Amino acid sequence: MKIDRVIFFTGTHAAFGALKQSQVDGFNALLDAWEVMGSNDPRDLSYLLATSWHETAATMQPIAEYGHGQGHAYGRADPVTHQTYFGRGDVELTWLPNYRKAGEKLGLDLVNHPELALRQDVAAKIAIDGMTEGWFTGKKFSDYFNADKTDWAGARRIINGTDRAAMIGGYGEKFYKIVTSAIVKDAAPVSIGANGASATHAAPSKPAPAPQPAPLPQPAPSPMPSVSATPVQPAPQSFWARLLSALFHGVTQ
Repeated sequence: MKIDRVIFFTGTHAAFGALKQSQVDGFNALLDAWEVMGSNDPRDLSYLLATSWHETAATMQPIAEYGHGQGHAYGRADPVTHQTYFGRGDVELTWLPNYRKAGEKLGLDLVNHPELALRQDVAAKIAIDGMTEGWFTGKKFSDYFNADKTDWAGARRIINGTDRAAMIGGYGEKFYKIVTSAIVKDAAPVSIGANGASATHAAPSKPAPAPQPAPLPQPAPSPMPSVSATPVQPAPQSFWARLLSALFHGVTQ
């Protein structure tokens, strides 16, 4: 699912007010990761954005939990790793088992280096995969957004029971209107012709047969010379010819 960023940010500005560049960067990081890893259900993406908006205190930047978990069991350093697994990231990844699970899924050593969960690309992947697969509480997107129901408030159980469930669900509904308006619809592939005009790809039609050239006119036969039937008159004989002829006839008689 691809999101038109101009439409998305126009809608987000209208619904949530002006954004700082750091907030825009945070939204873009989540949208970029979603286009690669996420589902095609706009409700899932909308609730992810709502959760990040709440968990990061609207900064849209991966943050460390305020107080680093003081007063909570997860706020004490682990005796083996000497690391503390308080909330970090876009959805506040918390507790050692969750850091271990996320690290195994992503191929990162989050147990010994929990600070990696604050990297923007890592935080986005943790949020998307974790909420899709149910890493945090066993609950996942498809438990609340499916063909039979849309439960914006109940989806809070994916992260943290019912804490601020109605408020975050309300964010989700706002983002849903924005996301659905910004989904890029599939378009037919376009090719550019030699004349610069664009045309959608289609099966080439059978070309019409080329017109046959008209037959050339046959030249008229040349007239044959006519033969005259008039007998040819002999040419007149000269004096000497007549004399020789007379002598010849006289000898022969």
